[in-house]
Amino acid sequence: MTDVKLTADEANKLDAAFGSEEFRSLLSSYVESFSDPKNREEQEAYISHLEANQELPIGKSIIRPNAGFVIKCHKIDNDDKRSKLFMNMVYADEISKPSTGEASNKGNVSVPYAIGPVRMEKDKGNNLVPTFDVCFHPLSLKYAHGSKAFLELVVDIAKSAVIQAYASSGEPSIAIDSKYTILKNVRYKNGRPQVLIVDEMGSKGK
Repeated sequence: MTDVKLTADEANKLDAAFGSEEFRSLLSSYVESFSDPKNREEQEAYISHLEANQELPIGKSIIRPNAGFVIKCHKIDNDDKRSKLFMNMVYADEISKPSTGEASNKGNVSVPYAIGPVRMEKDKGNNLVPTFDVCFHPLSLKYAHGSKAFLELVVDIAKSAVIQAYASSGEPSIAIDSKYTILKNVRYKNGRPQVLIVDEMGSKGK
């Protein structure tokens, strides 16, 4: 990504815009539109059309995941600013099963996954929060439910995937706080799980 250099006048105008309640309201409405159920239905209908007509991009496949559980954590920007982040831990049979390494690599565990793009979802306070869907094989989440150690492994994998997603998008590097909570009685943020379009190789495991 090319760095954009602003003049002092441009920077002042940008600061003034963000200080304007009207501008912030328009920006919030624009971002919120991406999470609107109607827009989501239209997007999924379009994806289904591409699938039915075999018009998906070469090397891409579709996953329709099931809801699992939701992780709430905090990302940390370069300036140490903390902000809330949701990770939907979803599952689908298309993702490869977790496996152990070869005999020469005993103790190594491979937990394949696929990750969807970031979007904004509302928290209980009606605030917009960056949200990712991280998809695993059903067995991976089953093991996570039964083992604290495996849960920590799966959550760490999801955090690393989110950090890589931010880096790949050209955003400034971030970190994610080691502390997290599992939302009670919430299986997905929000509505029903979204369709994921992933690399065919990625959908089989990483």
